[in-house]
Amino acid sequence: MEEALSLYALLILSLIGFVSPILILLLSVFSTGASIVQKKSEDEKEQAEANLKDSMDKKDSKEDVNIKNIDKSLKKLKKTKRRAAVTLFYINPRLQIIFIFIPLLISFSLVLYASILIILSGLFYLVILLSILLLLYVFYSLWKISSLIIIVRQAEHTQELERQSVLLETLKTLSETTTDITLKDGAVQLDGKSIEDLDEPIKMEAHTESSLSFSITSDEKMLKTVEFGLTFPSDFIITESSHFEVFTSEELKVVRFHIENIQADTKVIIPSLKFTPINPGNYNIDLFVKGENLQKYKTKIKFEVGEMRAP
Repeated sequence: MEEALSLYALLILSLIGFVSPILILLLSVFSTGASIVQKKSEDEKEQAEANLKDSMDKKDSKEDVNIKNIDKSLKKLKKTKRRAAVTLFYINPRLQIIFIFIPLLISFSLVLYASILIILSGLFYLVILLSILLLLYVFYSLWKISSLIIIVRQAEHTQELERQSVLLETLKTLSETTTDITLKDGAVQLDGKSIEDLDEPIKMEAHTESSLSFSITSDEKMLKTVEFGLTFPSDFIITESSHFEVFTSEELKVVRFHIENIQADTKVIIPSLKFTPINPGNYNIDLFVKGENLQKYKTKIKFEVGEMRAP
C-alpha cells in the first residue's frame, strides 16, 4: 500500500511539474489563435443571450405562436451559450493555473496526510477518495485544454490560409492579364433551379428549421480550389455540420464549403445546409462562389421569414 501511495504521489507531482505547465503554456504560445477562438466564443455567447431573450419574450407573450418550435430554438440557443461559456473558461491560461494547480496541490496534500493515517481505516479511504476525485477533475480539464489547443491551432492555420488567399486575389487583380473562368447562367442552382431564375423570395417560418440544397456545374474547363459561401445575419442559427465552416462576427455569419477541384463538365451537389431563422422579416442573403481560376461570382437570395404558425 505504501508503494502504491508513493507511485500515486509521483503521478501528481509529474502533473504539477511537467504536463500541466506545458499544456497551459501552449495556450499562451498560440495567442493569435486563442484570440480568434475567444472572440468567436464571446460573439456566440452574446448573440445567443440576445436570441434567448427574444425567444423567451415571444414565448411569454400572448401571440399565437408554435410553442414547440420556440422550445426547440431555446434548447439550441442554450446549448450554444453553454458551449461558448465553456470555451471562454478553458481558453484563459490564468484561470487554468488556478483551477488546475490548486486541485493538484490539495490532492497531493491529501496523499501526504493519508500516508500518516492508519492504513485501510475509514478516514484513510475518505482522504484517498477526495484526492482521486480532484485528480479526475484535473484530467478532465487537461483533456479539454488539449482539445482546445487543436482548435486554436486550426484557427491560426485558417487565418493564415485566408491571408494568403487575400494576397493571391490582390495579385490577380493587379495583373494585367487574366485567365479566370466566368460561371455561366445556370451554373449555380438551388433545389435544381437556376439562381438567376429565382424571382420570388424563399418563404420560411421563424423558429423553424429550414434547409437549402445547392449545386455547381463546371463548363469545359476544370475549376480549381472552389469555395462556395453564404452570408447570414448573426441571429440565424446555423445547424452544425462537418461539411461547412462557420465564421461568426457581431453582425454576420459566413458559411463556407470547400471543393478541391471540379472537373470539366461536372455537376457537384453541395450537402444540404440547415438553419433556423429567429426573427420574422425580409432578408437579402449574399451568395458567392470563388476559386483559384474562377472569376468571383456573387448574387443575392431573398428570404421571407414569417411568424410561426400555431399548431
